[in-house]
Amino acid sequence: MLYSSCVPAVRFFRTEAGNEPAREYLRSLEKADRQVCGAMLRAVQDYGLDAPGVEKRQLEGKLWELKPDQHRLMYVMVAGPTMVVLHGCKKEGRKASKADLDVARKRMRQVLGEEALAKQSKKK
Repeated sequence: MLYSSCVPAVRFFRTEAGNEPAREYLRSLEKADRQVCGAMLRAVQDYGLDAPGVEKRQLEGKLWELKPDQHRLMYVMVAGPTMVVLHGCKKEGRKASKADLDVARKRMRQVLGEEALAKQSKKK
C-alpha cells in the first residue's frame, strides 16, 4: 500500500565527531516511547509522510517536525528524497522551545550547506 508518492530514506544528522544526537535521544527514551517514535519513523520510510498515524507539522521554511506522542523529531528533507532527523526532544509546552529550535536550525543549515556543496561538485 503506497500512501505517498514521496517515500523517503530516513537518516540521522551526524556531527563532525560522528555522533548522531537525535538517534542518541531516541536511545535514551523508555522502551515504550522508543517504540512509538521508531514505529513512526518506520511508517515514513515504508509508506511515506502521508501514512496513517504519521503526524507532521511545518515549523518554518524547510524545518518540519514529526509528532510521535509527547516527543518531537525535527527534520529537513533533502534530495533523494531523504529525511534527515536533526533533533529530538520531549514536548513541554504548546510550542517547541527556542533552544530546541535553535539547535534544529543550526543543524539544518549544516545539512543544507553540505547538500549545496554536493550539487556544485556534481556540476564540475
